[in-house]
Amino acid sequence: MSRLCVHMFPISPDYSGAASALFDLGGIAVMHDASGCTGNYTGYDEPRWLGSRTAVYCSGLRRMDAVLGNDEKYIRRTVRAAKELNPSVICLLGSPVPILIGADLQGMAREIEEETGIPSFGFGTSGQGYYDKGASDVFLALTKRFCRLDSAELLKEKRSSGAAGKEALRVNLLGMLPLDFGNQGNIEEISAFLEANGMEILANYAYGLKLDRIRRAALADWNLVMSRSGLKLAEYMEAKFGIPYFCGVPAGDGRFFLEEFRNIRQAYEEWMAEPPENKRAESFSAAYRNTVCENAKARNVNAGRKEILIIHEQVFANSLRKLLEQNRPELVVRVGSLVGLDPSLKREGDLDLNLEEDLVRELNSGTFGAVIGDPELARVIRGRDPVLIPLPHVAVSSKLHWEEYPSWLGSELPARLQRAAESVREQ
Repeated sequence: MSRLCVHMFPISPDYSGAASALFDLGGIAVMHDASGCTGNYTGYDEPRWLGSRTAVYCSGLRRMDAVLGNDEKYIRRTVRAAKELNPSVICLLGSPVPILIGADLQGMAREIEEETGIPSFGFGTSGQGYYDKGASDVFLALTKRFCRLDSAELLKEKRSSGAAGKEALRVNLLGMLPLDFGNQGNIEEISAFLEANGMEILANYAYGLKLDRIRRAALADWNLVMSRSGLKLAEYMEAKFGIPYFCGVPAGDGRFFLEEFRNIRQAYEEWMAEPPENKRAESFSAAYRNTVCENAKARNVNAGRKEILIIHEQVFANSLRKLLEQNRPELVVRVGSLVGLDPSLKREGDLDLNLEEDLVRELNSGTFGAVIGDPELARVIRGRDPVLIPLPHVAVSSKLHWEEYPSWLGSELPARLQRAAESVREQ
């Protein structure tokens, strides 16, 4: 009962994140459920659904099927749909009841692939995890299956020939989900911004993602982790293909993002030039992360003033914090997450607000003068403080505010950050 939501809405679950990651792939996603979970995703968690032609099916699980088991019926239905649609992939997604009764989705996927010849996957989503985990599992599975090692070998050949230095910097964007970025053009604007600044986007996980893009992903010079759902994939690709990664989202005029990315690329070149015996970490990202964490500890000092709390997706919230600190170094800014905190992205003092009781306690503790987060957070603020600066998050409030997303590149977002800073100063 500790995760019971009394005031807030439930956060988007893992099967919604998995389906969102598969949305543009040209495949078939089958949710093994009684129709409620499928309706939850299509009606409340996917801004792109209305008017789309994406194939998302529901298995129509019934009581006797749950009691006695009837996997063959679902296999036959899926095979029939595959013959009609000729999808690129077939993916089976779990929901609470199938996982509870031990449905073997991976086994069903193997049978379907053997019969159809179409790459098929079974994902053990259960509705108990959060959307970022579901999407992360899909990204990893697709990349492990379709991103070939010979692409990395080809990249080495290009670098050795010197051709790579004459081309645009090749990047993958990891974790671009409308559940975090909304449907008001932020994904398109960020992609255009990066391309205008000398980058070639090889694969966008998962906006417009296709199999041919996944196959070329190992050609990237860098992975840009745009949300936590892309972090595990970045770690895998660094270990497998030697591609370093950077966590951050362009915001405001984007100059701070470009400067930070330029600095980390320079640090990478210096790290690569070091003799192997001088490297205290197996990967550049681990070495750089350790340095950043050490520096962050000294910054997180409460100078006796009200603090600012940013509650949003963790990578994005960290980017907003850096923007605030760049302009107002005296501010004390913390990041809070409703889906838990990844240790590698966490600064000392950040808040894990996975439990609603923790959220209520922190927002009414008197510590914070301003909170930047979804408008529905107003449900748990009991007094005048803190001031709530609205910043919608689809994974938190669904369709209630998904038309109210500000542009992350431009003046709208900095204006909200400025309002938060002024609210703290006035107290």
